[in-house]
Amino acid sequence: MITAPAEGPFLGAIVHYKLTEPDAFVINERRAKIKASDKLGTALTVQGNHAREGDIFPAIVVRIVQTGAENEVNPPVNLQVFLDGDDSFWATSRHERDAYEFASGTYAAPYYDYAVVVEDSEA
Repeated sequence: MITAPAEGPFLGAIVHYKLTEPDAFVINERRAKIKASDKLGTALTVQGNHAREGDIFPAIVVRIVQTGAENEVNPPVNLQVFLDGDDSFWATSRHERDAYEFASGTYAAPYYDYAVVVEDSEA
């Protein structure tokens, strides 16, 4: 029988990650470099909205980093962040924070109040 851990992150967990300014810079630079290198129009471009500090995206925990600390409750994790586009971002060694203290560069369990809701204009 598989059970979820009582505390801390677990592999495969879907979380919300908040971008830092350096994260957004790296994402936007990578997209620009790929677009600039596609001179022949070979569909190597990536499409996506401009990334900004504070943007919140879903992410999946892909690795729990072993620091050697015994009984560590909040170990750093590596995340695969799903961006608003056809690419992703690898965020390494990030820590969990409570949804109420959710700072850039950290992740939290999904919480409805800070989620961005896009309303259907025709509804």
